[in-house]
Amino acid sequence: MTISTLPVDSGRYHAFDSLRGLAMFLGIILHGSMTYTATRVPFWPITDSETTPIADLFIIVVHLFRMQLFFWLAGFFAALLLARHTLYHLIHNRVQRILVPFVLGLFFIIPILQLFWLTADKSTLKFLQLPTFYQECSFSELIENYIFTGSYVAHLNPIHLWFLYYLLIAYLMMIVLVIGLRSRLSKRITRCTDWLDRSFRHLMISRGRWLFLSIPIIITLAWSQLGFVDTPDNWNIQIHTFAHYFYFFLLGWMVYRHRDLLFHYCGKPWRQIAIANGLLLPIFLVSVGILVQGRTSTLAINQLETDSPLGESSPLSEDRSSNHLEINSEQGSSQKQISPILSEDKLKSIAVVSSSFYTFFMVHGLLSLFLQKTNRESRFVRYLAESSYWCYLIHLIPIFVFQRWFSYVDLPLGIKWGFSLIGTMVVLLISYHYLVRNTFLGVLLNGKRANSHQKLKNASGENNSKSIE
Repeated sequence: MTISTLPVDSGRYHAFDSLRGLAMFLGIILHGSMTYTATRVPFWPITDSETTPIADLFIIVVHLFRMQLFFWLAGFFAALLLARHTLYHLIHNRVQRILVPFVLGLFFIIPILQLFWLTADKSTLKFLQLPTFYQECSFSELIENYIFTGSYVAHLNPIHLWFLYYLLIAYLMMIVLVIGLRSRLSKRITRCTDWLDRSFRHLMISRGRWLFLSIPIIITLAWSQLGFVDTPDNWNIQIHTFAHYFYFFLLGWMVYRHRDLLFHYCGKPWRQIAIANGLLLPIFLVSVGILVQGRTSTLAINQLETDSPLGESSPLSEDRSSNHLEINSEQGSSQKQISPILSEDKLKSIAVVSSSFYTFFMVHGLLSLFLQKTNRESRFVRYLAESSYWCYLIHLIPIFVFQRWFSYVDLPLGIKWGFSLIGTMVVLLISYHYLVRNTFLGVLLNGKRANSHQKLKNASGENNSKSIE
């Protein structure tokens, strides 16, 4: 069995449908929390006087595993499509379910989001590379001079759709790889991939798989700014960030090839989740907290000494190309001591290792938990899973509306935060049910819905390959 040919199975992975929906809805809650963080998110256009560090903690924790889980599922279902159908079907399916929604989102959703940034704090515009002179325009003038004239096209940015952008590149790379292996251009390469395939199977059942499979995660995070994966903010591909997510895509792909070992590979759910949140998360939070505090203090000292009335230059400077601070002392030291015991490099290394293991354990802990608890047909869960794609594509619009409205109202934080999220979810689900589910958009995003005869076949385990990522 080569990496380009897969055995066929006919069951539906209901647990993974649920997980895909969870990943999308967690993203909605994450973005719905950004206005209320104690440490302001610099690129977020809406601010509020009511804040809490709980929002910061929630965002960091979810960011450590959510998209990694999604890319794992994307790779798993891509291999599933290839096994059950043809390469042409895989390409056609991904064009319909990923490329077309991405393009439509760029031209119909992103311009609306740009309006929120253009009417917000000017300091946030640089993150989306938007022109500042439009901020002097009224809302009606923005519509007329920026949207209707097509000026927004020159400033299109993926924003929250970056994951589709990266997914498309991942699919393209895998399709090229499959075509290359099927063409038998090099028997040596084929033998190498077959050896890797056998080695991965042995690794799946080894007790130390968590350690070996976490090494690539550590490597990709070594180039991150604070020890956890960076978020893409423009069209330029962050190589280390793409490599991080593509690795999880490959993991999902390879696990599908050896799905008979799936339950053994995923391990015991509660043990992994407990280790991740009881041990690794505190280590990560402490190391990143000290690291950020040290960098902030250094920048403050730098600013004070630069602005000194004596006109003396500061011994501290910021290396913007690497996002690290260095001490330019007479001794030429390349590291600075930002804690009594640990240097910045050591603190970042601790953050990288702990976040890598945390990500691995949380992803596989959730996979195992959902396989054990939710791997059964549920119309309600299926409905939410199918709605999640649409909801995530447009969720920033109602979130910005509710967050901006609540920012003008003097209410307790819990009410603002809770009702903005509840209002957003209500709007999203209503729009899905009445505007998307039974329309061409529903077919575009989730495929054709099964009729009664197909549902009977699905129930008997003879059909279905409609899962997307």
